Amino acid sequence: MNFYQCMRVMKITMMLMTCLLVQVSASTFGQRITLNKQNSNIPSILQEFRKQSQYDFFYDTELFKNTKPIHINLKDASIEQALMACFSDLPFRYVIKNKLVVVTDAPENAGSKSKPEQQQFTMTGRVQDVNNKAALAGVTIRVKGLSLGATTDASGNFTIIVPKSTQVFVFTLLGYQSREVSINAAERNILIQLRSASTALDEVEVRVQARRKANTEVAVLEERKRASIVQDAISAELIQRTGSITTTQALQRVTGVTVTDDKYVAVRGLGDRSVIGQLNGVRLASSDPDRSSIPLDLVPASLLDNITIYKTVTPDKPADAASGIVELKTKSVPDRMTFEVIAQTGLNSNIGMGGKYNSFWNSEMGFLGTKINKKNLSTDFLHLAKEYPAGLSSIHNLIANSNYSNDAYQEVGRINGIMQGFDPVMTSTYKKAPLNQLYSATFGNSYDLFNKRHKLGVILGGNYYRRTTDISGGDLTQYSIYQGVVTGNPDVYSVRNIPNYITPNSLYMGKYQTYKENTGTETLNYGTLVGLTTD
Repeated sequence: MNFYQCMRVMKITMMLMTCLLVQVSASTFGQRITLNKQNSNIPSILQEFRKQSQYDFFYDTELFKNTKPIHINLKDASIEQALMACFSDLPFRYVIKNKLVVVTDAPENAGSKSKPEQQQFTMTGRVQDVNNKAALAGVTIRVKGLSLGATTDASGNFTIIVPKSTQVFVFTLLGYQSREVSINAAERNILIQLRSASTALDEVEVRVQARRKANTEVAVLEERKRASIVQDAISAELIQRTGSITTTQALQRVTGVTVTDDKYVAVRGLGDRSVIGQLNGVRLASSDPDRSSIPLDLVPASLLDNITIYKTVTPDKPADAASGIVELKTKSVPDRMTFEVIAQTGLNSNIGMGGKYNSFWNSEMGFLGTKINKKNLSTDFLHLAKEYPAGLSSIHNLIANSNYSNDAYQEVGRINGIMQGFDPVMTSTYKKAPLNQLYSATFGNSYDLFNKRHKLGVILGGNYYRRTTDISGGDLTQYSIYQGVVTGNPDVYSVRNIPNYITPNSLYMGKYQTYKENTGTETLNYGTLVGLTTD
């Protein structure tokens, strides 16, 4: 292909592109209207005109209130033809200008449509502050009685087209006094000044109460990230998701924490005696006089926002917290009353459903464990040692020398009553094990005091649990001792029967001996936690 052929192809291509652009432009600006409606009101017909022609319509909403429905059938009509068909024989007139159609009421003495230019005018103006003459942007201009309006630009200027020669304009802006101005067609460019509104305000007291949300995993991780020491935590969100009722149940999910006896906590394997407990920054005292560690199973987990374990010794912490600190952070007092009850049950895998555990005869503790106190030796039994220092022989001499007197009979009866007060079965026996039970209740509320000048907040929680365990055939290793000295002599042995253990008859002294353990345990525990706040 030579140069002239290339030029010819380029000319043909340019001509085709020009024809295509002309066709697109014609389709863009030459919108036609096709419509067929029966018994329709004029506003719905004008809405269809707007959709198909892209023209905007301005008219009073009350203008067509009493007009009867009309029939209209258009096919590929222009906007002028469509409006003429719509308003034929109707007392309305319209004006078309710059893609805008303004429809108004026609005068009674008018015959056909008048010239559109006599029924509308365009007004421009500027709005400024009356004091400093600064331009006001965002001023709303509304034509009173009509759905027409405009707003000022950044320079305070505005332009609005209105259908009648004289109109009342309303100018409004936040912080300024509204102003109404009557303007006729002769005033095509106006200047409006607004005065700022000054209102005396009464004294207003604003009280803001903010609470940091600390019961979610996000809050716990954020606190851990910002901490300068090694710490771990579990949130109330995770406690609820895992179904933990007591604090020790929740702490079993924390890394580096070991729970012993279902109530004592050891951190990093250093023992529970070097762990202290704190409640909202205040140190807790142990309820066990024989141990310094805190039995955390008494604290209901439902009252806590989170549990934080500090694993590093710092100068601001107590010196005896060698292995760590367990910090319990309680929930805030609720604004309205809340009450929650949780019940949980289960069984020990060694016992099973309907199984038995090793216990003593008549060992029922009672609902609150009050029957355990009745196992103490009676005062009368303790006095028998003083009355008969020789023991059973003294009682035999009393009977032999009594000559069957009434006093001797009464004394023998009293001694028999004391001795028969003991349990008739002194060894352990198996009894049916109940299901493990665990209950938790939480209450919280706020109360107004002294004519609502003060508020009292109450939060209360309690735990109650009872469980049984049984070890059958466990290995218990002991070191045998003969006369207080570890002999190590394999020839020295002793025949020994230990209650509740299956043992060999010949135990060599000075060696490790392994016994078969058979132990049953029943645990009963309950506790409450009460918090009060005032403001």
